[in-house]
Amino acid sequence: MSVAEPAAVSVADLPLGRIHMADGAVAKLAAYIAGEVPEVGGPARGLGRLPVGGLTSMGKADLDQRPTVSAHVDGGHVAVDVVASVRWPASVALTTERLRQHLRDRLAELTGLQVDEVRVDITNLITAPARSARVA
Repeated sequence: MSVAEPAAVSVADLPLGRIHMADGAVAKLAAYIAGEVPEVGGPARGLGRLPVGGLTSMGKADLDQRPTVSAHVDGGHVAVDVVASVRWPASVALTTERLRQHLRDRLAELTGLQVDEVRVDITNLITAPARSARVA
């Protein structure tokens, strides 16, 4: 009685697997990438959105905070929504366009996903001086 030798299988013959990136993982990466743009910061949170006076010191828009980002991954495509603040006197139009392009380039480079849409909502202008380098 002889034992049959297993057939030699090349790795090249195996079917390729799939990697699915969760929406939250892509959103977290996109928030980090958005924070790389110097004029962009996080939006006001919670009570910081109230009109001037009273409790507005809580949750102020801040260049040291990352923007709020959500992402929707569909196969190899992603759409990203960003809520952020811009440091005044930087141009909101130029800054948001720089942010969109930076997100498209870096997300595609780091994830391999095609970035179909980047929607940016600027909620505040920050009058604080330019920030120092952000520490991760």
